[in-house]
Amino acid sequence: MLRRLIALRIRGLFASASKPNAKGKKRSPVPLILLFAFLGLYVGGVFLGLFATIFGVTGPLFVATGEPWGYFALASTVAAVLMFAGSIIFTQNQLYEANDNEFLLSLPISPRLILASRMFFLLIVNYLFEAVVMLPALIVWLFFGPISATGVIFSLLLTLMLPFPVLALSCLFGWVLARISSRIRKKQLVVLILSVAFFLLYFYFIGKLDTLMEGLVDADIARFTAVLRKILPFAVFGRACTGDFLSFLLFTAFSALFFFAVYRWLERTFFRTVLAKPAARRVEYREKKEKAASPLRALTMRELRHLTSSAGYMLNAGIGLLLILLVPIMLLIKGVNFGQIIAEALPELSRFSSALPVLALTASNVMAALVIFSACTVSLEGKNLWIVRTAPVPTRTVLLSKILFHLIPTLPVMLLTGILYSLSQGFDLPTLLLLLLALSGFSVFMALLGLFMNLLLPKLEWKNEMVPIKQGGAVALTLLIGAVAAGLPGVGLIFLSLLLPGWVALLLHFLLFFGVSAALFAWLMTSGVRRFEAL
Repeated sequence: MLRRLIALRIRGLFASASKPNAKGKKRSPVPLILLFAFLGLYVGGVFLGLFATIFGVTGPLFVATGEPWGYFALASTVAAVLMFAGSIIFTQNQLYEANDNEFLLSLPISPRLILASRMFFLLIVNYLFEAVVMLPALIVWLFFGPISATGVIFSLLLTLMLPFPVLALSCLFGWVLARISSRIRKKQLVVLILSVAFFLLYFYFIGKLDTLMEGLVDADIARFTAVLRKILPFAVFGRACTGDFLSFLLFTAFSALFFFAVYRWLERTFFRTVLAKPAARRVEYREKKEKAASPLRALTMRELRHLTSSAGYMLNAGIGLLLILLVPIMLLIKGVNFGQIIAEALPELSRFSSALPVLALTASNVMAALVIFSACTVSLEGKNLWIVRTAPVPTRTVLLSKILFHLIPTLPVMLLTGILYSLSQGFDLPTLLLLLLALSGFSVFMALLGLFMNLLLPKLEWKNEMVPIKQGGAVALTLLIGAVAAGLPGVGLIFLSLLLPGWVALLLHFLLFFGVSAALFAWLMTSGVRRFEAL
């Protein structure tokens, strides 16, 4: 039965790729598999090269100090962190939020087997993450490390054992999250906050990677080894990889006991954790008068409520709103003024200062092109499209609500970005006003472009709302056209601002997108209305 459950899980991964299309023909999953294989090889190759470089630099330092175990302690620590961070993304969905959990629990199948089949998939994921770190670590060690038959055998066996305690820890963490989420009401808000925090932490780590490596090379390696010695499981792992038999037994026993204990706990709690319902607030009925709202306002609020109820929707469609603010906030905090830097360091290039407002505009627009609310709002109607189609509301009002829905969160962020750039770079008031006008014009353009593309390429048949958000053709083309529209005119206007005053370039940018937006709006209110009514 366990083998069948594992096979069923693997087939389920490719079920969506081979489901019948609109004409009833079954699609082959081979192209999708090849695409993911290519992307996996590319990303894996990049990380293999990165870790090979890191271990090539740090390895000889550990050998020179006479404590080579520190090399494997470092490698196992990095591998464990990567496995935990990578598998925790899947743990919650695979164990406790899988769509077929309740169906399988209703069958005469032991929860132990269901849990084992889920954990087997997570174990494979952990092995993939581990290979990215441990494979280059073991290969690099062959070039400069002391080699022994015992050390080689122990290293290979321990590499196979390392994912088990990490898997147990990630599953235990997933259980804690599942129990917490069953007791909170605003689950999506918590998920959004944690996801944004992880996203910012990831970029901070990537930005500091070179500094950390330089600090490791320049620092006293003995002090770094002293830190690794305090991380007991990984210190034991490192000593075992150098051939220490007692350390090998200790790490093996620890891995087996910890994994078995966590597995037994999850087995005992799996049934009630899966069936636990989120906490519901007791509402006391109070009679009150409902304020009348116009159809446009009601439809717009409907779209906003849908957005705030889904963390995945907010992250995937609105991540650009976070990225827009990152650069101006960093410039303001660090007090970086490019105009002053150019004037003091390179006075002969002072004319480049006139291009700074257009450069700020272009950088903001590139990030704003990642905001795709309007590009999927029609597709997200899905099987509920008949509700707005049969409502006694003009179709133009429906389309206007989708445009406003895109602009309500986007416009304030764009205006705030312009103000932050002005504060950090010292733009004068006329330049600031024109910058805000140009930023607003591009925001309106993206709202109209997204709705235009979504009406041309709607994706109304889906089971998970992430499908039209991540895989819709309208989303892909909106991202592509938006990036080109933000980059090409921006680069051209940057060069133009070297010859003419900066305010001229900003004004031309606004007039360009005002004209394109007017044409898109005219199409949406005429042909777009007919196209929406024909869906």
